[in-house]
Amino acid sequence: MIKPWSSRPAIIDVVLELFDATTECIDTLAPGSEQIHEDTEPKSQLPELAAILLACFQERLDWLRRYVISTLRTGKEVNGVDLYSPAATDEVGVERDRDELERKFAVLRPEIFETLRTFIYYTVLIFHVQFPN
Repeated sequence: MIKPWSSRPAIIDVVLELFDATTECIDTLAPGSEQIHEDTEPKSQLPELAAILLACFQERLDWLRRYVISTLRTGKEVNGVDLYSPAATDEVGVERDRDELERKFAVLRPEIFETLRTFIYYTVLIFHVQFPN
């Protein structure tokens, strides 16, 4: 696997900041205000940003795990994927990076899903306020 640009730490940080900023923007719109009904762009972006953020984390973790396996020089394949990543051998401190990213992902993943759950709940609530039975 060639080192993917979309999972570099700086990209993950930027997508996380976008997700946080979008969440904050949605949170500042008080339920029932006129603005919340007019400004749908941040709300429509949140699920896609979450998906991109989770994919970036997973891609980076996969790449870092392949590095650890490649250092064993096993030459094995899993599901037809070569576990040896030549680009990974150029990295320094990969195991530390992997451990840190795994910890960060373990903390952020539930927060991301909780944010989405809350977002979906309020979206449904607002829909029922706008269109009561």
